[in-house]
Amino acid sequence: MNFKETISELENMLFALNPKARGYYEAIEALRNVGIKDYGEIKAEAPDFSKFKVVYDPNTNMRNKTLFAIRALNRFVKNKEIAKYLHEQEPNVPIKDFVTALSNPLFFLKNEKRIHKISVGTGNNGVYWGSLKWINEDGSIKAEHKYIEEPKQPEIDI
Repeated sequence: MNFKETISELENMLFALNPKARGYYEAIEALRNVGIKDYGEIKAEAPDFSKFKVVYDPNTNMRNKTLFAIRALNRFVKNKEIAKYLHEQEPNVPIKDFVTALSNPLFFLKNEKRIHKISVGTGNNGVYWGSLKWINEDGSIKAEHKYIEEPKQPEIDI
């Protein structure tokens, strides 16, 4: 077996162990192909990483699942929306289990400054979670990542 065949065989073994590794490997190769001149300037356009698809991993921890859901929904979302998305990815897990499991990951992700919490109105019903990158310098939410308001329920006279 020659050098190229050996590398190819090792890559195939790696991809068989972890199918997601192929996307990471291709991203690394794309970066290597950009190249850098001696004085540190990039001599080619940066690669387009949008073609590298990240897939949901049901075996990851709840923090990663929460981040994945927020990024996939691509806007500020409520706890229930995150839980619904996760349930769609893992239908065998009841949605109420996800609702219950979200409290700690959201708390830690907020404290780690990996997500941002906004409150609309009063109480916990108006809490939305999203990426810090979705906030303008003035503190407002970028239009393309704005939350979807639930219609107000009519008041009922008893």
